[in-house]
Amino acid sequence: MNQSSLDFALHKSIMITKQGFVLGGVRRMQPIAVSGSEMNIFVGNLNGEVTNDLIRVLFAPFGEVSKVALMHDRHGISKGFAFVEMPVEDEAVSAIEKLNRTLFLDRTLDISQSAPPPRKGGRVNVKSRPARFKR
Repeated sequence: MNQSSLDFALHKSIMITKQGFVLGGVRRMQPIAVSGSEMNIFVGNLNGEVTNDLIRVLFAPFGEVSKVALMHDRHGISKGFAFVEMPVEDEAVSAIEKLNRTLFLDRTLDISQSAPPPRKGGRVNVKSRPARFKR
């Protein structure tokens, strides 16, 4: 088998998906940047009386809002921040630029693109544990 036929066979065995790619029947998880993908937005410094519907109405002029998650503590009291998900990245960027540092219900909003949550899990290094947890 020459190099060109090997390259062709390798090329045919790679299937690219939104979640990653498949190489030779084995799924590899490497995210592929997709232009126009949805964006998660952090909305901070919210008034305690804000509801999901008010946040949805605030972002609606900029485009479709697919999800609003207003954070509450275990007693149901607002923590003063929320996450808004917009399916079109350009609309989300426009909303961030226009709404950041604006007054909403007597509070100046802090709006930015949400950072991905930190990775959980993995093995804890036994040497880095405090002495009381060592065996």
